[in-house]
Amino acid sequence: MGFFKKIGAGIKKVSKKISFNNAIKLASSFDPTGISRGLIDSVEAKKAEKKAIEEQNRAQAEYDKQIAENNAIEAEKQKQLIREAMDKAEYSRQVQALNTQAVGGKIGLAIGSIGGQITQNVVETATENINKDLQTGLAKAGANIANQTFNEWLKIHWWKVLLAVLGLGLVLRLMLRGDKRR
Repeated sequence: MGFFKKIGAGIKKVSKKISFNNAIKLASSFDPTGISRGLIDSVEAKKAEKKAIEEQNRAQAEYDKQIAENNAIEAEKQKQLIREAMDKAEYSRQVQALNTQAVGGKIGLAIGSIGGQITQNVVETATENINKDLQTGLAKAGANIANQTFNEWLKIHWWKVLLAVLGLGLVLRLMLRGDKRR
């Protein structure tokens, strides 16, 4: 029995070192029907297919990486264009603000205390008008500022104007009435 035990132990060691594919290759060399060769070919075909799929996935990943890099470059170009546009808009806004301040200052000196009550809407209206045409825009902006300033003043002090008109009407009526009595 010791003899067969040694043979079994040797087969066990060898079988652990031999893979299924190697065993099939070894058996195919003794197989006259070619069945085992077909198994080997199918295993190799699966390996080749798996390798082709991995290569395709690798190529797709590389393509996706290139697309992402191109998109990043394009996005950076877009950001630069947006920054340039924002810088130009800021410069234009500053010029408009300076022009609006100059016009507002002249009108404020002319009108006096009414010029101090210019609201945000007046400044926005002046800015919009300056954008259209600089010369006519300045003239229109000045007129709009004066008009808006007067309208804002009237919104706040309408009752004073009403009292003045009623008082003037009363004085005129008394004066005209007085002439009829004499």
